[in-house]
Amino acid sequence: MWLAYPFIMTVTMGAIASIPRELIEAAYIDGASWSQIIFKVILPSSKLAMVVVAMFAFMGAWREFIIASFLRVKTLAAYLFETATGVVVF
Repeated sequence: MWLAYPFIMTVTMGAIASIPRELIEAAYIDGASWSQIIFKVILPSSKLAMVVVAMFAFMGAWREFIIASFLRVKTLAAYLFETATGVVVF
């Protein structure tokens, strides 16, 4: 999973960098504070990138769980599954 961090950072930074600067400046001129600009302009504009990052994070965690169950290795994902369901995977 740690190999996915550069990909996640690239996608997130690319999405934030693609937001037009004029949009942020227009919100600032209209009287929005920096927190309002972040939560009402930047995050909604980069919503698609956040969905992609969440999907890749889910797929990475699922892949780790499947590989650990095949190799009979006790990982955090297997422990959480066992704790939540009471079913012993190994």
